[in-house]
Amino acid sequence: MRIVWLPHLDWWFISAGQREHRLARLFGPEHDVHFVTWQAMQRTVGSVAGSFRAKTWHEDGFTIHQAPRVPNFMGQRLHRKTGRGLRVNEELYTRTVRKVVRDLRPDVVICGISHVHVGLPPAGLPVPLVFDYLDYTLERWPELEAEYLDRADAVLCTSRVLLERVQRSHPHSYYLPNGVDLDAARNAQRERVRERYALNGAKVVSLIGPTASSRLFYIDALATVARRVPDLVFLLVGNGGSLGDAMAQRADEQGLRMIATGQVPASEVADYFAASDVGLYPGDKSPYFDAAAPLKVLEYTAARKPVVATDLAELRNWGFANVRLAEPTRDAFAEAIEDAIDAPARDTDLSGFSWSTLSDRLLHVLDEVVRRGRR
Repeated sequence: MRIVWLPHLDWWFISAGQREHRLARLFGPEHDVHFVTWQAMQRTVGSVAGSFRAKTWHEDGFTIHQAPRVPNFMGQRLHRKTGRGLRVNEELYTRTVRKVVRDLRPDVVICGISHVHVGLPPAGLPVPLVFDYLDYTLERWPELEAEYLDRADAVLCTSRVLLERVQRSHPHSYYLPNGVDLDAARNAQRERVRERYALNGAKVVSLIGPTASSRLFYIDALATVARRVPDLVFLLVGNGGSLGDAMAQRADEQGLRMIATGQVPASEVADYFAASDVGLYPGDKSPYFDAAAPLKVLEYTAARKPVVATDLAELRNWGFANVRLAEPTRDAFAEAIEDAIDAPARDTDLSGFSWSTLSDRLLHVLDEVVRRGRR
């Protein structure tokens, strides 16, 4: 099968371990996969010059096609207003996609949520289009969601909450959650992280990947627990940005010991899950968080760690024994964290969430879509 994939972010980001890359690299040599990407913009002459170039190269067993792109230094301001980027970039990307499809004649095209950067997928392609509905980020722009679903011949949903939503308006929708690397979890080196940050003897509560509420109730909860568990440390892993800065300030005000690692190599992330005693997923009670399939919860679970998470719809659907669901308040999270700190390790069957299982499932879906053809 020949597949053209339009990822939700640029190639350099997804090739570091994102969903599209993990699924596609398990397809096997009998499948020919092409990614159509663009260059993420940095404020350097080389980056700006490179973004204008259309080019093709081979990497990781895939063929990568780069569409030219005009610098968009309006960035988030433009997106907040319209939900989309520069229209000229949409046109440039659409032309590139149409040319790739015309030249390669693929069996199917898969698209992610990329409207912010390069617009909606082209309408009226001569082959079936599969929409990979990664997150419910379209609440503010229902017209964009309607366009994605209208153009798609099939929809992949990362959560059952999303699946139930899409089934109301699309006849061909499939459940394909995010996955977890079970081998990486088994081979993780806990002590490497603990020694690097002088954490031996500490009770480490971590947030790996700073997707979290901006209300910081979980920092207040950790500070409350730390008054009873004096060796507690909050470990923030990843590029926290302004939210990470706000966490650090609140932790300092509360006298909570916090370590922010910044970005870490993808090959070492499993070590940080293994080094944790408790993991956090402190989301808001919102449609976005309710519909999310949080990778970090899967990673903590694969590492046999207890998780304290906001009581969210999809996490209730999962029903993992190691996950304690709590209301997003200081007192509720503090109680759940304290209970989790000395909780025994629990095994959860994650075979249905392994990337190899999900990759096989996706190929079955694509076979069905190709046989059925365009709707």
